Order: sequence, then structure tokens, then C-alpha cells
Amino acid sequence: MDKTLGRSAKIISKKLHVSYFEPLHWYICVSYYQDEINAPVKDLSLRILVSSIFVLFVAVVLSFLLGKNLTDPLKKLSDAAEIINRKGLGATEIPISGSKETRDLGHILSKTLKTLSENEQHLIENELKYRQLVENANDAIFIAQEENIKFANRQTFELTGYTLDELEAIPFTQIIHPDDRNMVVERYIKRLKGETDIPTTYSFRILNRNNKEYTVLLNSVLIEWKGKPATLCFARDITEQKELEIAYLQAQKMEAIGTLASGIAHDFNNLLMAIWGHVSLISTNMDISHPHYRHFQVIEESIKSATNLTSQLLGIARGGKYETQPIDLNELILSSSSLISRTKKSMNVRAVLHPFPLVVKADKRQIEQVLLNLYVNAFHAMPDGGELLLQTANVMLGENVCKNNQIVPGNYAHISIADTGIGMDDETKKKIFDPFFTTKEMGRGTGLGLSSAFGIIKNHKGMISVSSSINHGSTFNIYLPLSEEEAVSDETIKEKYLIGTETVLLVDDEAVVLEVGSEMLKSLGYRVKLATGGKLALKTLSEEGKSIDLVIMDMIMPGMDGETLFFKIREKYPKIPILLSSGYSYNEQVDHIMKEGCDGFIQKPFSLSVISQKIRSVLGDKTINA
Repeated sequence: MDKTLGRSAKIISKKLHVSYFEPLHWYICVSYYQDEINAPVKDLSLRILVSSIFVLFVAVVLSFLLGKNLTDPLKKLSDAAEIINRKGLGATEIPISGSKETRDLGHILSKTLKTLSENEQHLIENELKYRQLVENANDAIFIAQEENIKFANRQTFELTGYTLDELEAIPFTQIIHPDDRNMVVERYIKRLKGETDIPTTYSFRILNRNNKEYTVLLNSVLIEWKGKPATLCFARDITEQKELEIAYLQAQKMEAIGTLASGIAHDFNNLLMAIWGHVSLISTNMDISHPHYRHFQVIEESIKSATNLTSQLLGIARGGKYETQPIDLNELILSSSSLISRTKKSMNVRAVLHPFPLVVKADKRQIEQVLLNLYVNAFHAMPDGGELLLQTANVMLGENVCKNNQIVPGNYAHISIADTGIGMDDETKKKIFDPFFTTKEMGRGTGLGLSSAFGIIKNHKGMISVSSSINHGSTFNIYLPLSEEEAVSDETIKEKYLIGTETVLLVDDEAVVLEVGSEMLKSLGYRVKLATGGKLALKTLSEEGKSIDLVIMDMIMPGMDGETLFFKIREKYPKIPILLSSGYSYNEQVDHIMKEGCDGFIQKPFSLSVISQKIRSVLGDKTINA
């Protein structure tokens, strides 16, 4: 082999393999070049290397593509979750993409978010529903914590007059009436401590922003508010209910008073009947020059005053009806004011009256009593003297004023009675028409004058009010519905005596009334039959019914009262006229009998003149015996 080769010469290796073949005694020689043998191996190695690199490259590419396909859906899910976190449920939809696993994950998340969204919507709807209930509740609903109100509904603001910011800034005790404050605070503290010896509900008074007083009924429970103990409170305005309860109690009180007063008045009227009857019998035929004539006149006037007093008691207690007729208020005010000006000379009485008659249908005696009560009240309000101004006018009352006072809109006669006295404060004005309320010292007033005035005016379908302030006098305003009838003149109601010759059955359980009544009827020319009760009256009628022209019977009798007797007489003797007589006023029982066909009613006590006219109004006029 040549060893002298240049640097660029290529060394080619050749290998020789010799093998002896014994059967033939041959040597077999094989020779080959190394490069020729290695070339395919090298080529194959190269190919394997290239293939491996390619496979690796492809694997890397595929791994990248597969990785991207997996991470992109996850990235989208992550982005969607971030949006929902920032903007809330429903801000975006959950993307469904990628592999089955990522799609399944997307579906699960979508369903979860849908459930959460539905729950959130349900919570929102419930919150709205309960908020509407709270905000539109008629009760004030609020949370009290640490002496302040932390939450309140609209009704709380309306009741107190404060906004939530103002309520949070002031202690809630500020709106509680001072007289009830200690009681409410004590129960509030016990509630916070979890004590159970306090009532579930109780009432107390509050003062709103304008210092107006309300009565509320409170129901409170212990709760936790923002991690601290508090009370959830429900307060109902029961001011009107409380006023109704007070009015009901007053009505019960008046009913009790009425039962007592009417019983006394009834018996007192029977006594007055005996006195007045005998006085009338004596004075009727007495010459005015007789030395005792004036004394009898004074007795009669005193009896009339006593009768007015009993009538006033009956009017307050029973709200009775009155014997009404058209009267001119201007004339009544002139006559009544002249009386008061003569007796109360320290008071200057001045009248400014409407130029035309103001006719109302009323009981003259009762309206006169109202006026006199107000005159006397004004006199007591001016101990050092002053002026009493009386004014009348024709006014139209609108629907709003009438609705508030439960009267009918229309034309009314307005009477104004104003004094320059000491006046009244607001508290006194609230109670001025209450029965038995008086500002006079013990023994100088009964407290019935103004309450009776209120009752009488109301019973005449009118209204009465007062305006006053301390040291600026008082003004009472009376409104009575005007009538289109012509006023009854004094001539038509002048005292007169009407005689008769009929037979009268007089029925009464009081012997003194039977005695004087019999004498009065006989003095008028009547034949008289007496019965001390219902059974005896029916017996007399059964025996002498054809001769009886009129039955005068008492309403209240033991055994058989006037109402029962009336229906028994009507059943057997329908044509006999019946005149009711009672020491009580014209009440519902009398009204019922009158509607059933009774011929008349007369209240005891009565004078000879009055009974004579009443009988003739039932039986027909006879000769006048003046």
C-alpha cells in the first residue's frame, strides 16, 4: 500500500478475508473496500437521523397544535369568568368549544351560572316583593339600634315627619311623648336583653316634627342587624281609634248620666206638674189686682225655669227631639239679649243683626237656652266687664265644611257670639263641649251648659264651634239650617184657654198627677174618668168605652207601660183618640208610637193653657175662654 500520499489524497481502506476449503484444498479469498461496505450504513443512518429529526419536528408541531386546542377553550372560560366576576351574572355567555372535556366543562359551568342567575333573580324578586310590602304597609316599620333608627319605611317618614338621615341623627326617644318616654325606653332595654316579662304590644304617644301628638300601637321583636342586637318595630297609628274609644266611653258615661238624670227629671216633672197645675187653677180666674196674683206669676216663672232645666238634662242625656216650629232667630236674639243685658249690667251687649228675618225650624225654648248658656259663659269670662257682640248672617256652607261636621250643604243662619274676655288655651278649647267640664270654681258651674248647647244644636242638624286665644276673647259660631216657612209670630203662641165637654180617660200611676190633672180638665169643662194603671184603663174602656172621647195616658207606668197600653187600646178601640203624656222628653219610644198613629204628645209639666190647646188640637177647636 502506498504510504506517500499527499494531504488531499484519500485513503481507501480495503479488507481481505481468506478461507481454506479442505475438500478441494482450495483457499477462497474475498476482498472489499471498507467505504463501499460502510456507505449504505452511513446512508441508512443519515436517513434514520433525518427521519428522527422530522418525526421530532412533527411531534413538536402536533404538541403545540394540540396544546393550543386545549388551552384556548380554557382561556375563553377564564375570560368569561373574569367578565362575570366584574359585571355580574348574565354579563356574558359561557363559551362551549374545544375538546369533549372542555365542552363538558363549559356545559357544567353554563348550567351552574344559569342556576345561580335564576336564584339571583328569585332573590331580587323576593326582595322587591318584600320591599313593596314594607314600603306600602299602613304601619310604620323601622329598626331601632343604639338609640337610633337605622332603617325605616315610607309610613315612618309620614308619621314622624322626619327623613331617614334625620332619624339616624337623633335619638328615637326624641319623638316619644315625654310622659311615655321612660316606659318605652325601659321596655326597649329589656327587649334587647332578651327579657320576656314585657307585653308583646303596647301603646304610647309620639310627637312628630311639628309637635303634633299621635297614639301608636307598637309591636317589636329582637333581631340582629349588621352583627349587633336591634329591635324590628311595627308601629300602627291608632289615634283615630283612640279618639273613638274616648268618644265611646263618653257616650257610655252620658248614657249612665242619662239613666240617672232622666229618672230624676221624670219624677221632678211629676212634682212640677202638681205645683204648676194647682197654680194654674188658682191664677186662671184670679184678678190681676189681687195681692197674690204677682206671687203666683213668680211661681209660674220659676216652674218654667225648672222645666227648662229638666228639659236640658233630658236633651243632653237622650239627644231627644224637640217640638219645632219656624222661628225668627233675629227676634229670639233680641228678646234673649235684652234679658241678659238687664241682669248683667257690667256687660255691654251689642247686636248687629241681618236685615231680613232668619227663619229656622227649631224648638224656641231649647235655642233660647243655648243662647242664654253662651251669654252666661261670656259674662263669666269678663269678670271686670266687657262687650258681648251678637251678629247674625245668611251664609252658604259648602260640601267640605259640612262633611267634616256631618251636616247637609246649603243655606244656614249664622249666629256669632263674641266676648272680650280672658279667652281660652288650646287644651281648654278641646274640652269645652265635654259634659261636666268647667273652668269655674267648685259650686259655680255644672259643666252641662256648653255640652247641652252642643247637643241641642246637633239635634237641630246644625253645628257649633269656638275660636279663642288667651287674653283675646272667645267667639262661638252657631249654624242652623234655614227654613222657607214663615216664622210663627208671638200672637199665635200667646196663652189662651180652650174649653170642651167631652169625656176624658186620664191614666197615670202618680196619684198627685191624677188629682191635679182631673181638676184641670174639669175646670176646662170636661168629664173625667181616672185610672191608676194600664189594666184599670182597659177595664174602664171595656165598661164605658162608648162614652170615652179621649184617652190621656202616661208613658212610664209599672205593670203595663204606655206603649203596651196604646197598642191594646188601638186593637180594641181603633177610633178613640190617644194623647201621650210623659215626664220624659220626646224620645225614640214616643216617636215609634206617634208613627203608629198616636194623636199627640205632651210633656209634663204643662200649664192649663197648654193642655187646653193640646186637647182641642186632637178633638177640634171649641170656644176660647180667655
